[in-house]
Order: sequence, then C-alpha cells, then structure tokens
Amino acid sequence: MDFRNIRLLGNVLLIIGLCLICPVKSAYADSYNTILLSDNSKFYSIAADLAYFEDASDRLTINEITSKEIQSRFVNDGGAARNFGTTISSYWFRIMLKNTEGSPATWWLEVKDPLLDRVGVFYINEKDELKSRMYGDHYPLDSRDIKTRNPVMSLDFLPNETLDVYINIKTYGVVHAPIFLWKPQAYPKQASDLQIRYGIYYGIIAALLIYNMMIFFSVRDPSYFYYCLFITVYAFCRFCYNGFSYQYLWPNNGHYNLVAVFIASQLYVVCMLQFTRHFMRIPKLFPRLNKFMIFAISMVFVPMIIFFFFNKGTGVRANAFYLGSTILLVLSVGIFALYKNIEEARYFMLAWVALLVGMFMFQLMMFGILPAKSFVLYGQQIGSAMEAILLSFALAHRMRLLTEENERMQKESNENLEKHVNERTNELNEAMQKLSAANQLLKENNFNDGLTGVRNRLYFDEHCSKEWLRCRREISPITLLMVDIDHFKSINDNHGHLCGDYALRFIADILQDNVRRPGDVVARYGGEEFVVIMPNTTSAGGSVIAENIRLALENKAFEFHDDLIKLTVSIGCATDYPAKTDRSPNNLIDAADSAMYSAKREGRNQVKIA
Repeated sequence: MDFRNIRLLGNVLLIIGLCLICPVKSAYADSYNTILLSDNSKFYSIAADLAYFEDASDRLTINEITSKEIQSRFVNDGGAARNFGTTISSYWFRIMLKNTEGSPATWWLEVKDPLLDRVGVFYINEKDELKSRMYGDHYPLDSRDIKTRNPVMSLDFLPNETLDVYINIKTYGVVHAPIFLWKPQAYPKQASDLQIRYGIYYGIIAALLIYNMMIFFSVRDPSYFYYCLFITVYAFCRFCYNGFSYQYLWPNNGHYNLVAVFIASQLYVVCMLQFTRHFMRIPKLFPRLNKFMIFAISMVFVPMIIFFFFNKGTGVRANAFYLGSTILLVLSVGIFALYKNIEEARYFMLAWVALLVGMFMFQLMMFGILPAKSFVLYGQQIGSAMEAILLSFALAHRMRLLTEENERMQKESNENLEKHVNERTNELNEAMQKLSAANQLLKENNFNDGLTGVRNRLYFDEHCSKEWLRCRREISPITLLMVDIDHFKSINDNHGHLCGDYALRFIADILQDNVRRPGDVVARYGGEEFVVIMPNTTSAGGSVIAENIRLALENKAFEFHDDLIKLTVSIGCATDYPAKTDRSPNNLIDAADSAMYSAKREGRNQVKIA
C-alpha cells in the first residue's frame, strides 16, 4: 500500500469521524428569545432562537400548548437548526417576533423543508387574537396563499407589535426546523437564485447521464449502466427532497412524496451497491466480499415490507438505518480496495469524500457551527454533483486502465499466438520434411528392385523416355546394354532358387561396379535380364563398358554353400541418335534385345553390337 493511498485513507477516516461528532449544548427552560425585526434587514435565520417541546402523543392543541404547565417545559439549547431525526412525536416550536419600526410591516415565515407532512403555524398578537394556517405536503398546494415548494406564511405586524409564534411539525421523515424570515420583496430574488442553482445542479447531472449513457451504448460496460441508474435515481431523490415533485408532479397528492422518496432511496442503495461491485471488480478480485454485498442488496426488501405492510414510520426508520449501513459498507469496500492498491479506488474514494464533505458542512450548519451560507446550506447538492463528476472521471480512468490492460493482454496474446504459430509452423515444416523424405523413400522403394537393390522396370521405362528426349535436345547419342545371365535356369534347378537370388544380386553388384557415371543407370528388366542406360555414350564406348562387365563376371565367382559358382552373361549393345531419327526408345530396346539374343545364339558369354 503506497503513501498516496495511506494519506487518502487517513483523510477519509478523519471526515467520517467528524461526521459522527455531534456537538451538544446544555439545554435550559423558560427562556424565550425575542427577534427584533428591522427594515434594515431582509433576512433572519431564527432557528437558533427557537424553543421546542416534544408532544409524544401528537394530541395537544394550541390552547393546551399555551398553558403555563406546557410553557415551562419548552427548551432552548441554542441549536442553529432543530434536528430530531425520524420520530412518531410531533414537535412544537415557539419564538417571539417584534416589529421595531413605527409603521406596519409584513414578513414571510419560511420552513425550509418541503417534505414535512404537517406544519401548523399559529401566532398570537398583543390583543391575544389567535391566527393559524396549515401547511405540509399532505395538504394541496392550491390551499397555500404563497404557492412555493416550502411552507411560507405571511405575518402582518402593526407598528412596534410583538407576535408570539408557535409552529407544530409532524412528519414520517426527519423532524427538523430550518426556519427563516424574509421581507416579501427579498424572497422572490432568493427563490429565483435558488432555482438557477438547482438548474445548474440538475443540468450537470443530466449532462453526465447523457454522456455516460452514450458511452454505455458504445462499450456495453455494466459499470456505466449502473452509474447512469445511480445518478438518475439519486437525482430523482433530490428532486423529491427539494420539493419539485410536490410542486410539479403531484401538487394535490403530496402523500405520494413519501412513497416516491422511499422507493427512490431503495433503488439508490441497490444501484450504489451494484455500481460499486462492478466498478471495483469485486466479483473477480474479492469473491467472498461479493457474496456479502449481494446479501446486502437482498436486504432491501426488509424495510420495504415494513413500510408497505406494517408501519410507514417504522419503515422509514428501517430504511434510514439500511441506507446508513450500506453507505458505511461502500466506504469500507473503498478503504479495503485502497489498502489492496486497487487503482480504481482512488477516484472512487475521492468521489465519496466530496459527498461526505457536503454532508459534513450541512451538519455543522445544523448545529450552528457554520453560518447558513449557500455553499453550506446546499452542501449536499454540491457534494453529490462533485461525487457524480468524480465518479464519471473514475469511470473514464477505469476505462483507460482496462484499455491498457486489454492492449497488454492483446500484445501478449499476439506474441503467444505468433510464438505458437511459429512453433506449429516449424512442427509442420518438420513434418512436411519428414513426409517429403518418406515420400522420396517410398518413391525410391517403388523405383528400386527389392531383391537386387538396383532400379526396377518401372523406373527404367520412365527414365529411358526422359533420357531419350534429353539426348534429342542435346543432339547426343544414347547407348543401351541388354544383359542376360547364361544358363540361369540350371542354377535354379541345380542349386535352388535361393542360389538364383544370390546370383541376381551378384550380377547387380558387378554391373554397378562397372557403370559409375552419374547419368548411367543399371536396372533389372525382368527375370534374369538387366539393362544399362548410358546417355552421351557412343557405340564404341558402350561396347567397352559391356566387355568390361563380361570379363568381370568371367573372372569372378560367388560362393554358395561352400560351392563356387561362376556366371557368364550375353550382352546386346545398341546405340542411336534421337535428334537424327524419328525412332522411339522402344526401337532402341528392340535393337539391344536382338543383339543380346544374337550373342546367345552364337555361343553366349559375348558382346554383340547392333
């Protein structure tokens, strides 16, 4: 694990630890702050001055809340925003507002959370007159005097008048009270600026979605598919959280918000886990961890069953626990991947750090440590946009790594293939050489006489025709000797056929000893007859070779079973000039054969010239 990974891992753990730290201030009772309203200010954040009371039964009325017994139980701990998590209780908040101007004034009170189910605003003037208004996404948008995403109520002040304001909040989701006061002329401008910021945010998400969806259709990588689902579902979650779904999709059916947010958050978890599995190559690199993540995905049905079939509030809390657990799981997977030096983990963890920083700043604002500036108030949107951008970069970086790995594997594959092809080619060449040698040997065997080792009749017929044509081209003579063993039958009769075989081999050896030129060929013609082809040889030269053969046999004998056996031959010699005649090789053979029979008739053991 290198230094960069260690440093990044340390930063991640630091941010996670800070997110878990919740600064707590001591509470005190019977203390109500009064906000002095001046025309010199256009905006007040009054959450830090709110006193609150928990109504566990959710049955108390405004008359009971204003009783002395309940008033003594209100608490003000100085928090910048009241955040009580998911609870079945309703909460009452109280604040004193005083118009310090000598003229009537109007202020708009905004509860900056569009997902609150029920928001009751009650205020009592100095004449003890009570006025009230009900807001929340369980009430139609048309019922509001000021039709905005967030509950907004107009408060009218007489000169120097003080209003005692009570706000009752009940919701299935997170109970908190980010409450602000606006001058009517200032509110539209900040709402318009906010719409622009939201437009930029959703524009970034849409651009990333379109860009990565096009890449997915091009490369078909599942990581891109789950990334597109991930940011789409998260953007829809933000769309609902920001109140746009209530404002534009179902303004008269706000209870759809709870169901939409619940289902979207479930899909968000599934897509987040699936994206993490595929992006970090968990199934390939860490099979056991992959099984655990699949189990975590299957657990999505537990809060869903609780929400739809048992109790919605319990289902929301179970879903919040499930969402938090899976985020910790994803962070743990990222940290583990960093530890294992997985290249993709760096961008992945940077993306999650960006989201955590946004959430962390928002939490610090909630507890009054950071001011409610735009970059703090909308830190989660900024963080999620940065997360989406960094994850897109991470996908591009991963694609580059995969491309380089594929190129490396392709190069290795090509090298291995080339090596394999060369090996196979060498093996094939070697096999072809062996086959060629075997064919040559087979051909030699087909052209050789099995008994004597000289060429056979098949070879003689083919070779004689070739030499005839060559001598015709070269205008040279060709001589043919026809050799026949004298009294060969008597050898077989007196000594047996085995002796006859020895005699044939003996004759063949004598012929080869006397016919030594490369172009001259000795062949067995049939039975006890042999032929000698001598291209570029005149009749005189042929007769000399023939006589040498005859004398060699006459002066030499072979031994068989302690018997010395002498042989003689009758030789016919014929010469022709192929370029000067229309005759064929058969005419040359006939002439030599006739001369050989002439030698036999005249007493054998002699050479006759045709």
